[in-house]
Amino acid sequence: MNARILALFAATSFVAANAVQAAAVDRDVGAYLSGAHAAAARRAAAHAPDLKHGLVVKGHVDADGRIYDAHVVRSSGSLADDVTVTRALRRLKTPEPPVRLIGAAVTLTIAPPTVRRAAND
Repeated sequence: MNARILALFAATSFVAANAVQAAAVDRDVGAYLSGAHAAAARRAAAHAPDLKHGLVVKGHVDADGRIYDAHVVRSSGSLADDVTVTRALRRLKTPEPPVRLIGAAVTLTIAPPTVRRAAND
């Protein structure tokens, strides 16, 4: 009986440890993707400041954090903007990605710049 309880406890501890590890990996992946999206948006705004519509670019993450094989999967409606942003993203260097993302496909959604108006006081 004690052996069964001990085995059940060990199995439960193993599952709980794996769940905590998986959550940490998901947190790392989420943080990386959030940072990559922000960096991509800054780079797009710098290279295509007149971008009127958003676009979606898909690429793969290299071990050093570069996005390679970037290509447009949803156009902004402007070939010039699509080409400019895609070229800029191919030169984008992000922080070192989590191991799980090396070689993985990522999709970056680039929104058009937002115009903020000052409130009249």
